Amino acid sequence: MSDQRIETLDLVTFCDVLTTAHPNVNAIHLFGSRRFGGGSLRSDIDLFVEVNGDVRPAELRALVARECPALDIFVLSRGIARSVINETYVQGDANADVLVSRNAICLWSVSDGFTKESSLLKQQYLSDIQYEMTALPNTVVGAPIDALKARLHSEGLPTDPILGETTEEIVNRLIETAKRIVAFTSRDFPNRRSEARSFAIQPASEYDLQDLFWISVKPWVANMEREAVEVRFNGQAKKSDFSFNASRIIIEMKFAATTDDKREIAKTLDGLGRFYSENANVTHVVFIIYAHSAAQIDCAAWQARYQKPYHLPVVRVEIVRVD
Repeated sequence: MSDQRIETLDLVTFCDVLTTAHPNVNAIHLFGSRRFGGGSLRSDIDLFVEVNGDVRPAELRALVARECPALDIFVLSRGIARSVINETYVQGDANADVLVSRNAICLWSVSDGFTKESSLLKQQYLSDIQYEMTALPNTVVGAPIDALKARLHSEGLPTDPILGETTEEIVNRLIETAKRIVAFTSRDFPNRRSEARSFAIQPASEYDLQDLFWISVKPWVANMEREAVEVRFNGQAKKSDFSFNASRIIIEMKFAATTDDKREIAKTLDGLGRFYSENANVTHVVFIIYAHSAAQIDCAAWQARYQKPYHLPVVRVEIVRVD
């Protein structure tokens, strides 16, 4: 990839350009692989552009050609989202049905301005490749919001707010939250010295990080439990850090400050991974390792060794840098 050109799309600037040219744009939403911070540099940047009235697709195609070849725009109006590139569409009873069905997140709206999830507002892409644009299924969304909530509730998954339509989407959302809890800086607590020195700024252990995650997630995942599921591991009783959906989803958090920590965590990943694979009730196990650079953890190597994305239970490993 060294001979390919990487560029950054500033979606704040793009939204300003778009809304200046088209004042009837009410909101801009991100969906697809980049919605949770995933997707490669080769992935297109899928946007729902919600409008009040009509927008000519040719004008938006011209805007994409000028601004960013990776953009893939779908005009959303009266419950129908239609691609300006290939005319594929998805339809619901209302715009909200389409947004929920694609698990979209609002980047900007007339009423609320820009999202606070600032990391989503800058998207890197390769400027010198041909992008394969998203094709929607040309169908009516099968379930309105109430029916979707009923299904999620029956499966023990969060409904208020809706974090995703599938367990995988919800797990991605929780992982993204776990990554963001270490993003606080002293600038987030102006003129408050005690808060600026708190565990929110300087977590010193896995327990500090677990507290931060619990505070962040519990309000919108009501049935999440902490240290409620006891397992036997290495001859000792251990309670899983977090679990929900009738203990089908397990989240384990570790903190690696040194290479000694790294070695102990590696043993734990091996052992717990085997243990959970023998428990039929568990469908997803997420290991989140917060690591200092001094621990010398090779993220790619650990994910290749410990992740099991195509088996049950699905095992995810996320390394989050904390320095």
